[in-house]
Amino acid sequence: MCQQSCIYLGEDVLRSWEGAMRRERSPLARELFGLAIRNALLAWEKRLPLCQDTGQMVVWVKLGQEVQIVGGSLEEAVNQGVEDGGRAGHLRQSVVTDPFFRRYAGSYGPAVIHYRITPGDSCQLLVLPNGCGCEQVGIAKHFPPFEERDKVVATVLEQIKAAGSRSCPPTVVGVGIGGNLEQSAYMAKRALLRPIGQPHSHLSDLERRILEEANQLNIGPQGVGGSNSALAVHIVSGPCHRANLPVAVAFNCYLSRRRSLVLQDNEPLPKPNPAVYEKLQELAPTRGWEGIPISTPLTREAAEKLRAGDKVLLSGVIYTARDAAHRQLFEVISQGEELPFNPRGQLLYYVGPAPAPPGEVLGSAGPTTSYRIDPYTPALLKRGLAGTIGKGMRSQEVMEAMREYKAVYLATLGGAGALLSQCIKEAEVIAYPELGPEAIFKLRVEDFPAIVAIDLAGRSLYQ
Repeated sequence: MCQQSCIYLGEDVLRSWEGAMRRERSPLARELFGLAIRNALLAWEKRLPLCQDTGQMVVWVKLGQEVQIVGGSLEEAVNQGVEDGGRAGHLRQSVVTDPFFRRYAGSYGPAVIHYRITPGDSCQLLVLPNGCGCEQVGIAKHFPPFEERDKVVATVLEQIKAAGSRSCPPTVVGVGIGGNLEQSAYMAKRALLRPIGQPHSHLSDLERRILEEANQLNIGPQGVGGSNSALAVHIVSGPCHRANLPVAVAFNCYLSRRRSLVLQDNEPLPKPNPAVYEKLQELAPTRGWEGIPISTPLTREAAEKLRAGDKVLLSGVIYTARDAAHRQLFEVISQGEELPFNPRGQLLYYVGPAPAPPGEVLGSAGPTTSYRIDPYTPALLKRGLAGTIGKGMRSQEVMEAMREYKAVYLATLGGAGALLSQCIKEAEVIAYPELGPEAIFKLRVEDFPAIVAIDLAGRSLYQ
């Protein structure tokens, strides 16, 4: 289930993409949907994760009260399945075992496990790979008991707008209403498990209203503007204290990865529906990404010609670094020591790739959310870094540093790790191998697709 949820696009998700593409007015947003379809096809054909962030697995166990688990611990079995599936599927090891001492341990788990005791004699498992971009923009709030529905709608829309490009829109939005602090957050996350297209029994009008208003925000795919900021809004509601109205919001990206299974004796996990693959082939664009060819190292002359919104195809050497590597680079700069590579004229890609399956240079290698790297970026720009590659908006401080040091910011498609990995022709770890996927790589890329998100003049595609 861990492997299937990360590799194969769900049938309901594909149907939602079809509807979104019909509604989409922005030519650039439609092209991004085209890249997403090509990525899903490649993931299916090469058995690569759709996105390099294969997340921390969240597992729901719905256990019938007449079921008896024998032969060992259910929790240990789930966590062993997460480890075995992660290794067999070449998923990325994203879990640290301590939130402060964040040593890379090479672990896929433990999973976050929720148990529900239900009537009957069946056992259902539901798996959701919990990516960080979506996780970091979830919220839980309390309101007085008699707030109108307008307040709930405004709260959800406010959070969708605040999340912006960070959650890889168009998102599936889960809303938990009722319960208490932890229950509302649990219900919001549980809402993400519902197949797209299945409305709430009596709050479907509220779901529809929030979705319609969300899609008027012009966030669009990847935050570049468009008619689709959300694919669906799902509400789960429950009883609450008469003096309280808890509301929580959770997000799943446009891939909406998840799998469910009712365990039956000796029956294997059903294979993904081949009709989804056939439909992806039918929808795949016949033309590739047509962009301005750019060679690296990036010269000032070439950078000056770029404008926010330009599509580009990168070829040459680029370097990678994520959160942990940036922290070490920052310490090196603070101590006045030499960096492990000369940043002058180079592009730095914010990526922590999945491990390479046999026959591949790297595993899935899509961008991570750039705002987390913002505190470290000005120091590297001062050292001569010509630009960065990631996804999502940058802080005002970074934008000012980019204007001062004449650097560009390129955005590429979040959640397209399989597609982008095929543009990487060579990969070599050059620093901090102890960080695992967060080590610094030297990559040689060919026709790597990206968009100029912020140009040398400070013009931003996101604004």
